[in-house]
Amino acid sequence: MLAAQVVKLGLQIAAMVLLARLLTPLDFGLVAMVTALTGLVGLFAGLGLSQVIVQRAQITQAQLSTLFWLNLGFGLLLTLAVMLFAPLIAWVYHDPRLTGIALLGAPVYVIASAAVHYRALLLRQMRFRMLMLSDILGLTLSVLAGLMMAWWGAGYWSLVAMPVVQGAIQLLGLGLASDWRPGRPVRGCGVRPMLRFGGDLLGVTLFGYLARQIDKIGVGVLYGPVLLGYYSRGYQLFMLPSSQISTPLHEVIVPTLSRLTADPERFQRTFRRVLATLAWVSAGLALTALLWAPQIVGVVFGPQWDPVVTVLRNLSPTLALQPLLSSTGWAFISRGESGRYRRWALGSALIQGLAILAGLPLGIAGVALATSLCTWGLTMPWTLYCLRRADADLGRAALRAVAAPSLLVVTVLVVVLGTGRVP
Repeated sequence: MLAAQVVKLGLQIAAMVLLARLLTPLDFGLVAMVTALTGLVGLFAGLGLSQVIVQRAQITQAQLSTLFWLNLGFGLLLTLAVMLFAPLIAWVYHDPRLTGIALLGAPVYVIASAAVHYRALLLRQMRFRMLMLSDILGLTLSVLAGLMMAWWGAGYWSLVAMPVVQGAIQLLGLGLASDWRPGRPVRGCGVRPMLRFGGDLLGVTLFGYLARQIDKIGVGVLYGPVLLGYYSRGYQLFMLPSSQISTPLHEVIVPTLSRLTADPERFQRTFRRVLATLAWVSAGLALTALLWAPQIVGVVFGPQWDPVVTVLRNLSPTLALQPLLSSTGWAFISRGESGRYRRWALGSALIQGLAILAGLPLGIAGVALATSLCTWGLTMPWTLYCLRRADADLGRAALRAVAAPSLLVVTVLVVVLGTGRVP
């Protein structure tokens, strides 16, 4: 999974480099305005049920078929809802171009509703190779489509088309790789407890999304599409290496830990070792972004994107703590503690949202700095507290895993601030 992520990371970086030279900050800002709002709708595409399918020890054909049709039907409703409210999105930002962007991007939700079910089945079967082949094929063709459209002068429409193309190709690949086909939905087949579990996980996703998007909505409303274009590119560059590691690792570690819940000692040992390894990698990424932000932005985006440097540098310390935040999902989902996971996510979202609101008056640099200060000062202690409340041994394992990498990042940051010696 991680080896395949290297290929995906290379494709995404290549797309960022080329699109930044073919398109303008205004193009990226317009699309970011829409996705900051419509992305909220997309959270409901899977109804939070993919992790339910992965985590449960036993699941029947009737249950799988019923969940599939529920997902697909709800995804169709979401697509229609986005189309219906497209003019409202344009009204919020006072820009009529956003109506067309929302309409063209709407089909991605019904596509995602079907794809998430097949993806969960392949994860349950631990068929990681087929998953990665489907992901790489979808990403490759979507990048090629976006670059061709941008080259031909399609502007922001190239960014709108990319996720639709990617989702359609991935759905086709996952459907062909899976030997499962849906039957008729069945009443009374026992899906109600699964829906409750999925509802808790959907709440986690919703809270996390709101915490990640409130900054983009605020920047778009207060400062317009150009500054939002700079901020969104900096945020994407900040999240890119971390997401390329944590996402596939989550898909591997959750089914693995789910099968170790009967052996607490082995569970905690596996949890600590994986978290420690990822924490050291993330600490290295954080220091790289902190010390060499101008060089990174210059290579990836070019000289016309200078405001991204400050955004990336101010966000960089947060990279070191991303594994700790991700580990709550590993622990709580695999142990079936969806309610505890939802409460952690709600607290984290409230902390993050308040910090971003405090940073908005200071511009995009202030928002990025407030995010880092909040994550280190409040979200990290809150996460360790929640893990310790769930299991004292689990909390200690998490603290042992992240203590040394976090101390290294803090030490370097203090030295840099004290001496002012930043490349």
